[in-house]
Amino acid sequence: MSDNKCSALFAGVIGFILGALVALPFARAMARHGGGLWFGIASAGALALVMIPVTSFLALNFTGSTPFTSRTGVRWEIYRYVQVMAAMALSGIMLAVIVLVISLIRG
Repeated sequence: MSDNKCSALFAGVIGFILGALVALPFARAMARHGGGLWFGIASAGALALVMIPVTSFLALNFTGSTPFTSRTGVRWEIYRYVQVMAAMALSGIMLAVIVLVISLIRG
């Protein structure tokens, strides 16, 4: 793996870690909100699955902002991580809709 791809891989992973750290206190508060154990876990999971890719996408906007990056490394990172971010966000939105429907049915 070339240096550009290694640095791009590192930057993408850092974005996901930063997103998890940002989402953790909110997910914990959501899990404690009530409604049962599985409902709290599903709510926290939905929140984390949406917040992590949003934070990672914001971090991805700084890709290539140093003189040590190249266009091919930036392109490789964007093509690699945008698909993962979209899949995570979509699954988080679907889980949030399921949680919302269940909470409306339960009353």
